Amino acid sequence: MASRLRFILLIPLASVAIAGGLTGSASAAPANDNFASSQTLTGALPVTVAGNDFGATAEAGEPMVNSIPPMRSVWFSWTAPDTKAYVLDTCHDNFTGSDSTDPVMGIYTGSTLGSLVQITGVNGRCALRFGGANGTTYHFQVDYYENEGNFNLTIRNFAPPVNDNFATPTVIGPGLPTTVNGTTVDSTWEAGEPASLGGVSQSRSVWFSWTAPATERVRLSLCEKNYVDGPLNDTTIVYTGATLATLAPIAALTSNDCNMDLPVTAGTNYRIAVSGSNIGEFTFILTLKSAPPPANDNFTDAKVVGPALPVNTTGNNDFATEETGEPDHGDYPDTSRSVWYSWTAPVSGPIRVKACNPDLQLFISVYTGTLLTALADVSEQRYWASCSRYFDAVAGTTYKIAVAGAPFERTHGPFSLNLHRVVIPANDAFAAATDLGSTLDTSVNGTSVDATWEENEPGHTEGYMGSYGGSVWYRWLAPNDNPVVLSACSSASANRIAVFTPNPEADHPGKIDGLRLIDSDAEGCRNGTKGGRLAIAPVKGDRYFIGVTSAEQDYESPFTLELKGTKIPTISKHPGLNLKKAIAKCRKIKGKGRKAKRKRAACIRKARLKAAIKKCKKIKKAGKQAKCIKKARRRFK
Repeated sequence: MASRLRFILLIPLASVAIAGGLTGSASAAPANDNFASSQTLTGALPVTVAGNDFGATAEAGEPMVNSIPPMRSVWFSWTAPDTKAYVLDTCHDNFTGSDSTDPVMGIYTGSTLGSLVQITGVNGRCALRFGGANGTTYHFQVDYYENEGNFNLTIRNFAPPVNDNFATPTVIGPGLPTTVNGTTVDSTWEAGEPASLGGVSQSRSVWFSWTAPATERVRLSLCEKNYVDGPLNDTTIVYTGATLATLAPIAALTSNDCNMDLPVTAGTNYRIAVSGSNIGEFTFILTLKSAPPPANDNFTDAKVVGPALPVNTTGNNDFATEETGEPDHGDYPDTSRSVWYSWTAPVSGPIRVKACNPDLQLFISVYTGTLLTALADVSEQRYWASCSRYFDAVAGTTYKIAVAGAPFERTHGPFSLNLHRVVIPANDAFAAATDLGSTLDTSVNGTSVDATWEENEPGHTEGYMGSYGGSVWYRWLAPNDNPVVLSACSSASANRIAVFTPNPEADHPGKIDGLRLIDSDAEGCRNGTKGGRLAIAPVKGDRYFIGVTSAEQDYESPFTLELKGTKIPTISKHPGLNLKKAIAKCRKIKGKGRKAKRKRAACIRKARLKAAIKKCKKIKKAGKQAKCIKKARRRFK
């Protein structure tokens, strides 16, 4: 979801205090805390001043804004130089007390707190428009609720965009693609403007004009938006018509997708309105480009694939359309942007169709029938394989496969299409887990392709009870207590490895519904491979269960399961002191002078001290042991 950008000033607390004018107590109020000591704003517009509300208070008799009582208000005063519209603006206030707080703002006339007359006020917004009269002094009340921090306050001229009115649109194109920057900041409602843009009290609209150079389908995108003020509601509508009174809507962006495709006619002028339909103000980038439908957009133009299995190809439902009478696909009630494939089964048996892109949600159905309006869906989806459909093929039968999107984002784009005969792995069921015995330093080949998810199967990661994909199982008996490294690595898609033990608190310990997860992982494989790698500390004689499932639904792959034991290093005991050898070594110190003799004597004393202390430490009573060591140190000092 888009949100209004805040540029938060990240500085140490001490610096915040200094910037806010705090020299002592953190509760010291700012100089403009009270109405009578308002900070005066002067100079040519726009004028921006720094303020803070550290220690600010609410005055007795201070007015409320929209029934909100003041909490930490500060005051500013400004005299209008002309009679026209102005904006009190905190949209780029850099407020340090919170990254999502807009202040309560009130604008008043009057010379004393008790005589104030509210001109306008707002809460939850960062900009406040008002009509100013030349020479009139206005008082601005700014209150950030319970939040304390530094901020910037701006008073500026009200400046609607040049394309604020229908009669002065920004002309774009006509050549495609074309991109233009726009803004609804300071835009207004225009008399006669369509109510669908927000109406007299809500619309913040701007206008664009484009004349189609060719008869084709085009895509209008408004995906890059930066909200400045107000709610996140916006409306974009394409019209034909030369006046506001004769406008006819052709297409509109929905709140679910920032792209819309529409047919256009060469030479026709189209008016595009972009509006913050609930007083929303934002900047944006509007893009128009050609949107030619794919070759297999229509049912009658289905792309023939196969028939040999497996089928592996690529597709794209971007710019695709929905035909009149076309059914919804993949059990979703409102699909669109479909493309079609045709496959004639060479054999009978269970078949799986996959149309996947990890960044998209696509909807698939497999049909029999020759007419778009009389198709029979023969496929089903299984919850552990979200971008797959399964069906039982009959040799010689032609099947039509639809891959579709929906009227929201991330449902159209490129995908990989795969058809293959379903072969469920032999160790798919927990009860049929492959027995690895009690061996270590072993590896076996396996696959998660076409594996299924069992009823009551536990989650394969902590805190998640759903499935990533179908799983296969292994069991292993720990031969010792040494740590073991387990991995399920693949050169293709990553698999997750999970290790379980029987749950003693379950009704059926060691059964599919009686397992306790020890650990799981989907990363860590080495040497360019993908998948999970982890280590456990087993208990000799205990049974462990290993589950392998795809790290991402529908992206299964063959893998190599490895168990590698580790050896606990033995720490060799330091050899005891041999006094005779130590003295002999000391006597080998070379030299004939007095210095060499002293060196040999010191070495021998040190060796005898070590031997004596070692002997003392064998005494069990602490007092006697200490007395012995003390005596030895005196003797061999």
